[in-house]
This record gives sequence, C-alpha cells and structure tokens, in this order.
Amino acid sequence: MVSSSYHFGMTIATGTDFDAFAAACGLEVEGFQRAIIAAVHGDEAEVLITIGRGNGKTSLLALLALHHLVTVEDSEIYVVAASRRQATELYKYAQRYARRLGDEHVVTRHLLVRWCPDPDEPRTFTRTLEGSRAMPGSCTARRSR
Repeated sequence: MVSSSYHFGMTIATGTDFDAFAAACGLEVEGFQRAIIAAVHGDEAEVLITIGRGNGKTSLLALLALHHLVTVEDSEIYVVAASRRQATELYKYAQRYARRLGDEHVVTRHLLVRWCPDPDEPRTFTRTLEGSRAMPGSCTARRSR
C-alpha cells in the first residue's frame, strides 16, 4: 500500500519516481522500457513502439496511463486500440495496477478508474481513465463467402 500523502513526481529523466510508482503497482521497469518511458514523456507528439509480441507493451502503456492519471491534474485518459479486445486488456492491466497501488484517491469502477480528491466522496472526481474502446474505422476487412 502507498501512503496517500506520497506524491509521485515526474522526474522521468532519472526514472526514479516512475520506478517507485511501478514498484508500488507490482512491476519492475526494465532498461528497454525506460527508453520507451523517456520517449513518451519527451517532446515528441507521437511515439511509435515496435517490439515483438509478449514484451510487455500493453502492461507498460497501462502503467503509463495510470501514472498520468495520478500525477497530472484534470487528466482524461481514454484507452483505445485497433480492437475492443486489446483496449479491454490494456484497461484491465491499468485497473489491476490501480488496485495494487492502494492509493485511497484512486477508485476503480467498471471501465473507469477515477482520481477522487476526497476518498469519502467517490462520485466526485477530477481525473478519469476510461477503458475498452476500439478506434473508429478500425474494422477488420472480411472476405465475402
């Protein structure tokens, strides 16, 4: 459990705060993931990640989304992917990490993770992470029979 008084900063250059955040969520950040984290928090408008299957892209992006929710005021994060299945998987990782984080301000609901300034009022929130959306126009082409 993480004390709600502990604030995770954004010192991505050294990675120490993000490493502490990842550890609180039950993950250990690997070297190649630090390069991705630095790129995502860098000056670029878009980042393309090309690594093989099974290397933790989805779980890392879920962790980055949750970190953004916890550290950025008035943040709104929408989990989208080429398929609903992939978006749902990413959101489920984020939800799992939110529960492991144990911060009383982070409240999980069905397809929503919220930041609530007052944990006693979970319906009043200032930040959201929404899950399970497929990108418009991301249909798979099917051949006619």
